[in-house]
Amino acid sequence: MNAKILKPSAQNIALCAEEIQKGGVVAFPTETVYGLGANVYDPLAIDRIFEVKGRPADNPLIVHVSSFWQIKNLTHSLPEKAVALAEKFMPGALTLVLNKAENVPDKVTAGLSTVAVRMPSNKIALQLIEKSGVPVAAPSANRSGTPSPTSAKHVFSDLKNKIPYILNGGQCRIGIESTVLDLSGEKPLILRTGAVSCEDIVGVIGAVGVAAGSSGAPASPGMKYRHYAPKAPLYFSAYYNAMQQSICAFYDDAQAQGKNPVILCLTTNQPLYGARQTIPMGDCFNAYAHKLYAALRSADAQKHQTIIAEGVPSEGVGAAIIDRLIKACGGNIL
Repeated sequence: MNAKILKPSAQNIALCAEEIQKGGVVAFPTETVYGLGANVYDPLAIDRIFEVKGRPADNPLIVHVSSFWQIKNLTHSLPEKAVALAEKFMPGALTLVLNKAENVPDKVTAGLSTVAVRMPSNKIALQLIEKSGVPVAAPSANRSGTPSPTSAKHVFSDLKNKIPYILNGGQCRIGIESTVLDLSGEKPLILRTGAVSCEDIVGVIGAVGVAAGSSGAPASPGMKYRHYAPKAPLYFSAYYNAMQQSICAFYDDAQAQGKNPVILCLTTNQPLYGARQTIPMGDCFNAYAHKLYAALRSADAQKHQTIIAEGVPSEGVGAAIIDRLIKACGGNIL
């Protein structure tokens, strides 16, 4: 099998929808990252997702829908807060964890009594789900643990011999995964930060908690295992706007050891690092998030043996960037 990268024409979307209906898996774009999709109600197709990715079976999947009634069919009940958040952020980069209906296979939810659902805003994704006629379970379309794919080229690099089709929607607009909010308990709890910030959610439903992680069964993708990691060791500066000197010293030490280091930094900060090699991450932190996974893949492609990521503020999308960098660096925090 050699994956075909397809233009998102009506004919090709129908072809991919037919593949999903037959129990196959296909890759498709969303506004966050590319997804690897299959029919949520087909356990064998769900098995195929885990096989293709090399994903641990206790890591639940997010179910993508094209309409609000599909969410109702997947869940046992819809709290008022879920309705309010859906009205504000769906379609969009927010995933809600809700008590699942009995028709959702346990393989999708890793045996949990909850299901994670979201409605993407990407038109190609919505058309594919609608044409498939079923909700589509879809983790990111990459090998488990590697940087998530934000282009069709990234998907092809990871999965070219494992899936038949990749719908090409160009670069993902946001570039990091959705925010995951658990509404199944008494208190709303953010399980994964994303482009919809904690502040955004609080503005709609009031106070929420933020999970620190999990050593048991993860309730959301990205909580338990090392994620998003490049091949080269990644080091992350935990302090924003106060570590350029330390980053330079660490870079110089790595350079002296022949490790060909590179610094991920805001474009406006490049002059602070002199002649040292950098990958510009844009002029704002939304741009930083958008470029993050592509930059990690680019650093590997350029044979850098040490990657140093500049710190970001913890508010807004910065919280999501920090979450991804901490999980990718494996504890290598400067």
